[in-house]
Amino acid sequence: MLRYLKTYVFVVIIVFQHLLLGEIKIDIQYNGKQSSLPKLTHKIIKNNLENYQIFFGLDKEPHIDCIIAAHQKEFDKILGHKTPPWLAGVMNYRENRIILKSPELENISHQQYETTIKHELVHYLQNSLVPLSITPNWFDEGVAEYLVKTHDLRGQIILSRALNQEKLIPLDKLNFALSPNRTKSRLAYAESASLIDLVVIGYGEEAIKNILHELKNGATFSESWEKITGTQYDFLDYHWKEYIKKRYKWIFLLDFKYLIWLIMPVLLIIAYLIKKITNQKTIKEWDDEIEYKEGHIEEIYPHDPDRDDDDQFA
Repeated sequence: MLRYLKTYVFVVIIVFQHLLLGEIKIDIQYNGKQSSLPKLTHKIIKNNLENYQIFFGLDKEPHIDCIIAAHQKEFDKILGHKTPPWLAGVMNYRENRIILKSPELENISHQQYETTIKHELVHYLQNSLVPLSITPNWFDEGVAEYLVKTHDLRGQIILSRALNQEKLIPLDKLNFALSPNRTKSRLAYAESASLIDLVVIGYGEEAIKNILHELKNGATFSESWEKITGTQYDFLDYHWKEYIKKRYKWIFLLDFKYLIWLIMPVLLIIAYLIKKITNQKTIKEWDDEIEYKEGHIEEIYPHDPDRDDDDQFA
């Protein structure tokens, strides 16, 4: 009897958890020609959802609403305004849904499409915990870049170049609207990613989650920042610039066009040395050949001092 009672209690707990947490529900709308695209999108979301949920400390399974636009006009119509051509996806936090461009529209690879989905999924889950409207844009984009690991060498070079040319976007202007200028937008994303790197290096990954939970409890972003980091938010701009000066000062040299100028003198020196060594080797071969020929002639026609030259050719 006791065994049956334990089994009954176990079943009740499982059913209760199922009702409390619910099942993951992913609704995908798509009217394009790639019939396999919704299935692929669903798979990418499902494969990455758990890791991001753990990071944000979310227990409930979300209901994810996703629309894939088959063309630019449809994408702009859904958002209600024109967008830059380079924009591949958006998290509409007001309506709590992810809006993507079809890969056929953007002519992008599977990897790029997957990266876009993961980036917007991070925004979606962060918005489920704390509305994106109360966090700085650099924080939102930086967290997505950090979790999806898209702060690549190209972005670092752009950041390094802007640093050396004194063209960094000020921190208070990183709450940027979408710019048609792709390079400027890449710089904004790179700066946002470097800010989150600074947070993780200085205060640990937990600081991101702790800031979000402080916000959830009603604190402002600056209050949350100061409580978790122990520093004033007004000093962040200074500390960030000191950080990127140390880490990104010379990364621009890894740009291909700079590498060419850096290695050109080395290549010229190597070419000169190779030519010099080759010439010396050729001259030595010539000398050896001349010595061999002279020795060979001497063996065939040995010189006789008792005969004059005319007799030798009689």
